[in-house]
Amino acid sequence: MLHLTSSGHLGDAEPHKVAYGVVIVDGPHSVIIVGRGFDAFVTGTAGSVASFISATMLEPSGDDELAVRQHLNGDETASGTRVPFPFAGQPLGEQRVIPTRAPDSGIVRIETYRY
Repeated sequence: MLHLTSSGHLGDAEPHKVAYGVVIVDGPHSVIIVGRGFDAFVTGTAGSVASFISATMLEPSGDDELAVRQHLNGDETASGTRVPFPFAGQPLGEQRVIPTRAPDSGIVRIETYRY
């Protein structure tokens, strides 16, 4: 199950900034998330455990296409559990060992699995 939250390691969203986003189902186990001001994470259902198999930052490349900007590794996704979508220019929380951010476009494709 996919969750989006405006509180977490990013801190609560500032009152004058409103989190926004859209989730597009891209396949049986993948979605494209576009937005700002939230964290995305997954949880299992019925006693299962869920995680990201991949998280890939995308950016517009013209002609209605998206190009790969960066493949996120486990350190950047909290071991495959969380992807940040900060507001443009917002520093990430100090508790993140490796500072990362989604591109200014705020577009990430994630593929999940559960066991």
